[in-house]
Amino acid sequence: MACKTAGVPILTVRVMEELLGQLGAGLEVSTIKALTMSTFGILNWHARWFREGPGRIDLVEYAKLVTEFVLAGMTGVVAMRAIEVGQ
Repeated sequence: MACKTAGVPILTVRVMEELLGQLGAGLEVSTIKALTMSTFGILNWHARWFREGPGRIDLVEYAKLVTEFVLAGMTGVVAMRAIEVGQ
């Protein structure tokens, strides 16, 4: 998949697209692209609001939480699309 995305390293985008392609072998290229860019959009906001401190989640716990969130969301989309097409 060719990707020309400003602001996101191309290799990182390709790795994410490859991961999604493997998770959801039947997904359309446009869906994989939309999921990839949505994920990076979510992650890019992290720097704007995340602050460590008393009563707040620390950076390591946040990284675990976001990893679980992103992977569960991606696999959820794959599962829902499979149900839609009767796979």
